Amino acid sequence: MSVYEYSVNVSNVLRHTEQVISSAKEYVWLMADQALITGLSIAHAVGNHDVSVRIITPISILMPEQYQETKTLLGNKLELKLLPDESVKVAKAMNEKIAGITFSDLKGKMDFNSGFASSTINFHKWCNDLFTFYWNRSKKPFLTPA
Repeated sequence: MSVYEYSVNVSNVLRHTEQVISSAKEYVWLMADQALITGLSIAHAVGNHDVSVRIITPISILMPEQYQETKTLLGNKLELKLLPDESVKVAKAMNEKIAGITFSDLKGKMDFNSGFASSTINFHKWCNDLFTFYWNRSKKPFLTPA
């Protein structure tokens, strides 16, 4: 049985995402149906640290200019992959120590009003496995050089 924290409002979910990014020492993995935190914020938070960043988003929200700007700041630290819009049913924010997840509501829309977070080994492994499942099924963006 895992010990977890259940958050019941958007600000707690966003605060968790910010905590994941700011406390990362090795990696940050993010997945959502929308950009919760800008690439610039991520770049500033992990900037000089040797932290790799993996992001999974729906194809429809890819903004090539913003991606290129973030890629310029993070270089090889940033990996982005895309999924069809209807495939993104969870939002996740995790690093090597903590993980958090929110789910879609009964209508299929992401529900950022609540979510679960934990640093326990079992919860972290489950979140890692789920992120890896989506990562392996997503595609790298094809962007033409500016």
